Amino acid sequence: MSGHHHGGAGLSMKSRSWGSLYELALAVALAAMLLYAVGNSAVPDILAEAERRGHPPGWVSASLLFFVLGLWSGGWYFAGPLAVSAGRLQWLAWRRHPSRWLRREAVKVLVVGALLAAVIAVLAGLASAAIGSSSVVPSLVTWTVLVLLVMVTIYVQRRDLDGIARLVPITLGAVGVVIATGVAWNALVAAIIGCGLMVSVAAARPRTLLSTGVRSELTPRWQLQRGARNRWSVGAGVTLMDGEIVRIVRQRDAKVIRRLLPESVYRASWPVNLAIAVLIRSFPAVAIGIALALPLIFAVHEILGLVPAMLVGVFLEFFVTLSTSRSAETWLASRALPRTWAVSGIGTSIALVVPSLAVCLAIAMVMMLGFSLSPLVTLVLVVLPVGIIMRRHAAPDAGTSVTVASTPMGAVSLQAVNKAIAGPDVVLLSLVLVSWLT
Repeated sequence: MSGHHHGGAGLSMKSRSWGSLYELALAVALAAMLLYAVGNSAVPDILAEAERRGHPPGWVSASLLFFVLGLWSGGWYFAGPLAVSAGRLQWLAWRRHPSRWLRREAVKVLVVGALLAAVIAVLAGLASAAIGSSSVVPSLVTWTVLVLLVMVTIYVQRRDLDGIARLVPITLGAVGVVIATGVAWNALVAAIIGCGLMVSVAAARPRTLLSTGVRSELTPRWQLQRGARNRWSVGAGVTLMDGEIVRIVRQRDAKVIRRLLPESVYRASWPVNLAIAVLIRSFPAVAIGIALALPLIFAVHEILGLVPAMLVGVFLEFFVTLSTSRSAETWLASRALPRTWAVSGIGTSIALVVPSLAVCLAIAMVMMLGFSLSPLVTLVLVVLPVGIIMRRHAAPDAGTSVTVASTPMGAVSLQAVNKAIAGPDVVLLSLVLVSWLT
């Protein structure tokens, strides 16, 4: 009986493994089609516009490549790349030595990475051919660098160098910004921007630069489980059409440092001091994005024109609004707020989002002064964070009943769709208005 039981369990695990491979192959195919559809039409147009405005398309493509490399390494770090849940790890450790499974998993990750890298390499070749250069050499170089980044990510994961793994995407993105500023102006400006970005990263993440990791023979167990939870959160977020699942899982894995709020927070009769204190604590992560995006906005304006620069600026405001207003949403949903300040209602909500709106207002003012924007375009940038916050706050309260629509993908809840697009729809509307007004 015991042999029959173990045989059935092995068959179940094997079927699950084949099912996961099928899902992985489907996801790779969909990602490849999406990358090809976007890159084949967008990248050649960007390079052609840059050349028309008198900028070397080769350096512009190099800047775009570094942004892709940053997203690539960040995505692989998020996915593991080696990942296994706690229960499956116990099963594998009972059946065979984990090192055998880790080697097989590493081979599978390299195969998948090589396939995805081939798609990006083809896009790099097409972009190179669009500007009249050879397409073979850029494709081979791009494919080699992407595969090497996957191998580096596997290495730093197995050596528990988590701080370095989180620093690699930021560094690659910073190199892309430096190249873009060099193309837009000159090498001196690029060097100044590069030094400023190095100082910003060092000030925002000192522990990342000082972390040394632990050298071990096998991948640390927590690293495997972290990647498995991240992969599960993406699947659950897509299934439930709720991106907050990914944020909650990542917040659960983050290191928690218990720090009491300063006494000045409780002395005010209105919780503005609370919002300022929470914003100051969460600002280092947002500051890195702002430090990378602001020089890029002005470089894109010089290379491609006003509309692409406004596109980057609108997405920056969207990122800052989401990142800085989540603490306000948490406090509004908590019972501690009315107990501590004995206040509630719309005034409390306004007090909690004022610092977030102030940061976005400062970004809008910088773009207005740098680009000499019209009052209507500036008004759109100022109103954008307010619209995002109001839209996200109203979306969960769309209704108590569930309305289901029949689609080719099956039954879809309209309330879930409304919650999923709350925020991005305001961004899309703002982009349409900005494009029309400029």
